[in-house]
Amino acid sequence: MQGKCLCGNVRFSLFGELPNLYQCHCSLCRKVSGSSSNAAFKIGREQLSWDAGAELIRRYESETGFKSHFCSRCGSPLPTTSRRRCGR
Repeated sequence: MQGKCLCGNVRFSLFGELPNLYQCHCSLCRKVSGSSSNAAFKIGREQLSWDAGAELIRRYESETGFKSHFCSRCGSPLPTTSRRRCGR
C-alpha cells in the first residue's frame, strides 16, 4: 500500500499484511483527527518505508507521550511510529 500527504511531497509505503483498523475516541485522537475518533492500526517499523520527503516530516509530542507526525508544507497527518496505542 502506498500513501502520500495532501501536497504529495511526503510519500510512504506499507508492506506486508495489514491488521484490522481500530478506532480510538480519546480526547487526543479526536483532536488530531478533527472528528469524533481516529482510525488507526499498528504495524512494525520494518513495514513502513518513507519514499520521499522525510525531511518535511514534523513531529509533535505531548507531555503525556502522545505523538503526531505531519507534513510541514500541507499539515496532512502521517504515519506515526509509537509503542503506545493512543493518547489514553
